[in-house]
Amino acid sequence: MKKPTHTSAAPGAAGGSAPLTPSSPKSIATELSTLVLDAWRALTSRPGGALTLATALLLLWQYYGFPYTYDVRLDKALGAWRYQPIAGSLYWFATNVLMLLVVPLLAARWLWRRPARSLGLGAGNWRVGVAAVAIGYLVMLPAVILASTWADFRWAYPLDPDALRSHELFWVYEAGYASFFVGWEFFFRGFLLFILEPAFGLAAVAMQMVPFALMHVGKPIAETLGSVIAGIILGALALRTRSIWYGVALHAAVALTLDIIVYVRWGPPF
Repeated sequence: MKKPTHTSAAPGAAGGSAPLTPSSPKSIATELSTLVLDAWRALTSRPGGALTLATALLLLWQYYGFPYTYDVRLDKALGAWRYQPIAGSLYWFATNVLMLLVVPLLAARWLWRRPARSLGLGAGNWRVGVAAVAIGYLVMLPAVILASTWADFRWAYPLDPDALRSHELFWVYEAGYASFFVGWEFFFRGFLLFILEPAFGLAAVAMQMVPFALMHVGKPIAETLGSVIAGIILGALALRTRSIWYGVALHAAVALTLDIIVYVRWGPPF
């Protein structure tokens, strides 16, 4: 008995079309168009857009908002003035509020219709917040006092050593430094945290911690590693209270305490 034979249609023959092979021009074009579409969808999604905007703002702030920019581009043009020794730091504090608070706040309102209160700018659960600030500060105070005796912290703080030139310069610097934490906390624990929360839930706390910790590179290693824990705690605090203000208060209180200890011990004579 003769075995039946099977034949397959040649590519392009009637009853079938040529299959797409990985190397065919049509397949490559399809894959590329899909890639572009996926990238666009990632960019225009709420979490993708927030992360993209946050990355761009941090990079722009690093390049154009730090004291170095003032020293190179503005110092000579503005000439001598009362607070010139700390002018680079004052510029840094101002660009922090502009680029990490004002711009993302406006973007969230315009792009995603998010009011300020939904991004942690309300009072939130003040009972939990006040208790957390008080307990957190008491826990951190011994560590701050100890750190002030270590050479790497003593030489690192205040961040602008010119603030120790006089009592007036120091307190003007500290006032600006306190305002810094409003923009700083809003960017990570307000804008990023509350924009990412609907899509990622509690994981948003860890997600905002990553760029926050990376921004500490270059500081004393104990502080840099500690920023991982601090970022998680401050993120959880903002999420629980639905407010950034308790993180602002705690973060600023700890940072200013370290500066004041250094100022009292090694600053200008009273």
